[in-house]
Amino acid sequence: MQRRARARVEDLFHHTIRGVNHEVFVNAFRGYWTPFSITGPPKYLDMNVWLRQAAFRYLQTGLPEAPPGRRVLDLGAGPGYFPLVCRGQGHRPIALDVDDEPLYRELVRFFDLPRLVYRIEPMRRLPDLGEPFDVITAFRTCFNVKADGSPWESEEWAFFLNDLRGRLAPTGEVVLCFNVDRTTGELYSSRVARLFRTLRDFDSRLFFEYAFLRAK
Repeated sequence: MQRRARARVEDLFHHTIRGVNHEVFVNAFRGYWTPFSITGPPKYLDMNVWLRQAAFRYLQTGLPEAPPGRRVLDLGAGPGYFPLVCRGQGHRPIALDVDDEPLYRELVRFFDLPRLVYRIEPMRRLPDLGEPFDVITAFRTCFNVKADGSPWESEEWAFFLNDLRGRLAPTGEVVLCFNVDRTTGELYSSRVARLFRTLRDFDSRLFFEYAFLRAK
């Protein structure tokens, strides 16, 4: 099974990267490049690593089995590699993120991806995004940290997930991948875990850092 997944990742990676002119990419981002960069935004210039990761994430959703044309919202899209894979498979992605990092902005622009600049805040609904989405994703979430550095608790997550549910197609899904909270060392509190396991509007499953939610 792992061998098959690796092969699918490689197929997705090569299919997507064929659409990127390597010489033009290098020239466009030469000013951001730093040798041996493993931290900070410049690390995302290594497409061999991050485009493969995006391909793996694509396999964590229901998109590989879905017909082309699915509408996808990627929250906290960063450099845009996941939406790029989605578009390469015939889907219609929108990248949503803040506009704090110039490299992310330039990468999304280079890939010519639809992008919405918006800051997700607790107890605040997302803007009107038009027709319902088939898939909503958020990988390595950062928006769920409040201004004082504390993580969202069940109240904030309940509000947020209720908002997402109203933006999903009838059989839509949400895929979340949590970051470890640096103050607690946890992915989420026990209260948040209990909320995710008892959602009324979703069939939900927590698996390590992932949460898979399918609309009821």
